[in-house]
Amino acid sequence: MTSFKRLLVLLSCLFYISLNGQEPSITVSSFDVSEVSQLEIPIRVHHFNQIVGLQFTLRWDSDLIQYVSVDSFGVDLNENVNFGVEQVSSGFLVFSWYDATLAGVTLPDSTILFNIHFEVNNNYTGEIKFNFGDEPAPREIVDTSYKAIPGNFIDGSVEIMMVSSRTFSEGGSSNLQDVKIYPNPIYEKSILSLNSATDLNYLIKIIDQMGRVVYQQKNRFIAGYQQLEVGKHWFPSSGLFRMVIEGEDFLITKNLLVR
Repeated sequence: MTSFKRLLVLLSCLFYISLNGQEPSITVSSFDVSEVSQLEIPIRVHHFNQIVGLQFTLRWDSDLIQYVSVDSFGVDLNENVNFGVEQVSSGFLVFSWYDATLAGVTLPDSTILFNIHFEVNNNYTGEIKFNFGDEPAPREIVDTSYKAIPGNFIDGSVEIMMVSSRTFSEGGSSNLQDVKIYPNPIYEKSILSLNSATDLNYLIKIIDQMGRVVYQQKNRFIAGYQQLEVGKHWFPSSGLFRMVIEGEDFLITKNLLVR
């Protein structure tokens, strides 16, 4: 390609960005989870404006996880048509979609294009990476110009964290007693009350039913009886959650229902 042609390509890309604000992005969600046997990985879109076609290959380490299925489609998709699953046992999934109307599809930012479900092999804990690739299906985004346009394909990862084997009864440890949360179910807020024999550093985690850590905070218990407000903003939605209170020599769990 001559220097003049390269310049034309660059100018056309800049012209597209100036008209549309920002390039469309396809993102693998990244998050931490406690030990789980199954994973749900959302594929999200941003700046998805008047898109007519999209394709890519997604790769992972098949020694760590095994593909199960896809669901929660954000556009008109068919598992048997839009997904190439022939090589999922080797660790890659092919995705290809086009808008049959050719009118172009626009989606709000952070819309889930689809979820991928996996089984975790052999109680694995550690990092699992998800990477976009170009083999066998190259990364490509097409808009209503019916030409490939610039776009971002953002890799992601999941960290499966080992849950400490240091578990205690509902009463807590020798240093932490009378741990209660009320009211439960939570409507607007609840109170976490406890009695600490000594000053203690602690970490509170809120974990959803998929094992994802959706909220966490570090703090310090001062010796004596005390209360901590548990706000509804700690939770991304209504449903069942698990609270884990972890310190140097204790780990306490509480099941919570959020209305």
